[in-house]
Amino acid sequence: MRYERNEEDLKHLNETGLLLALMRAALHQDWQAQLPWPAGCSTQKLEDLILRQSLVSMIYPVLKNQKGAAWAPLQQSMKRPYEKMIQLGVMQEYEIQALLDSFEQEGVDCMPIKGWITRTFYPDPLMRSMADLDVVIRQMDSGRMRTWMEARDYVYDDTEKGFHDGYWKLPFMYVELHQCATDRRSLPADEAAWVEQKEQGLWDPENLLPGKKHIYRMGMEDFYVHSLLHFRKHFTGSGVGIRFLADIYVFRQQRLPLDAARIRSQLEAVHMTAFARQMERIANACFDGTGTPALDRDAALVVDYLVSAGVHGNREVQRALQVQQRGQGTYLHNMPREVLRQCFPSAEVLHKRYPRLEKAPWLLPAYWAVRAVRIVAQERYKIGQARRSSSKKAYDQLREVYLAAGVLEK
Repeated sequence: MRYERNEEDLKHLNETGLLLALMRAALHQDWQAQLPWPAGCSTQKLEDLILRQSLVSMIYPVLKNQKGAAWAPLQQSMKRPYEKMIQLGVMQEYEIQALLDSFEQEGVDCMPIKGWITRTFYPDPLMRSMADLDVVIRQMDSGRMRTWMEARDYVYDDTEKGFHDGYWKLPFMYVELHQCATDRRSLPADEAAWVEQKEQGLWDPENLLPGKKHIYRMGMEDFYVHSLLHFRKHFTGSGVGIRFLADIYVFRQQRLPLDAARIRSQLEAVHMTAFARQMERIANACFDGTGTPALDRDAALVVDYLVSAGVHGNREVQRALQVQQRGQGTYLHNMPREVLRQCFPSAEVLHKRYPRLEKAPWLLPAYWAVRAVRIVAQERYKIGQARRSSSKKAYDQLREVYLAAGVLEK
């Protein structure tokens, strides 16, 4: 799916507007709110949107109470997915708590991050589904942790290498053990250096959970900035769902006694001041009040982009964004750069793909040459994919989204 916006859809937001109204009611626990079914709204499109955004566990308690024949097909089709997601959430809670208890009992210093923490800010944690559990392990030793996890019936996922180690436990658990909290590979050098220095304080005693000796938790200011960094990574990567806006909204609604100066200085260090301001503003526009939200153009652009990519993103958006290069330069300038990137990927990408380079880095030029020959002689279709996914129209539209989101300064 290529990201090319339909301006008429942007004006009316039929299914998206109704989805936001359902989310609004759920986040405010207004389970009996009655919402009108918009003219021209497609049941199938709305159902696909709810499932693709992983929102059934959030909105079904509102959806099931809607009155009128127009709602009946959706209520019927969403009932079973909701029951399955709640069952999954309960089982995840039990398994995750057991795993964290084992970390504590056996002296494994760890820090759960991302969704496991975010869900606690929702009216009911089960409203916020999770695909996996992310845990940072202090002094991560992949071999030792693999033995440790396999002793608890987890199966190593050998497709996940690099930033974290993945583990399956059928039918419902996936755990990612991280070496560090933030994936710095996609960050500019100055931001990566700042994040690396900042994360040296993750294991300060003040971050220990009360009553625990080995389970840590970020301070709330650090957690918020980390969450925004993760949001921006996916926003400027393959795309990300509307649920991230809900995450921002419920966090800010906690009215925690946060150190505003600490947050401000951290956002400045990673060049996210405008992005954070816009995401907070758009989250408020989407979820404050009742009924269907009225969005200005910037908010509508961002929401349209978030729902088009879905919670897991898609390859076409990712390819277009690779050409976008975080908005630097022009389409004619960046398209050739993307073709060169296909032929000559970064040293980091090649190190990940060819482990031998870790022991023989002097072979890097030879691997680049092999890669270039392979692209030109055998995999020329990849260049074609980049061209097709990154039309001038799509490029310009994505740049407008970046400006609306605060990724680029206006």
